Amino acid sequence: MRMESEESSSNDEAGFGDDTKTLITGKNLEDLRRDAVLAHQEITRVQLEVKQAPGSTLQLLGDKTELREASARLTNEAKKSDLDVIVRARITAMVGLLNIYADENLKFSWRQASEIVAKA
Repeated sequence: MRMESEESSSNDEAGFGDDTKTLITGKNLEDLRRDAVLAHQEITRVQLEVKQAPGSTLQLLGDKTELREASARLTNEAKKSDLDVIVRARITAMVGLLNIYADENLKFSWRQASEIVAKA
């Protein structure tokens, strides 16, 4: 019995009773739920915009001529001596990926080409 009175007095000292804490917790949960719904709606909206964008990833991946040109430009950039070793290695990996994917004779998907470069 003494323990119960100590707990209730500590709750009262904090200024909140059990009912108030329950209401506050419920309000916080409702706020979190509302924020989650809004975030989901925003993500869905952005995904729809990306699918409808004229310069979408799918369109870019379909233009293999443009990808070969990008590979040539990256190769020229990699020749610059002022690049960090890590940056140069990343550019080399990108060039390899572009070359494997854009090669008409190989007919790899983007994912397959990416796996090959990652394993190499």
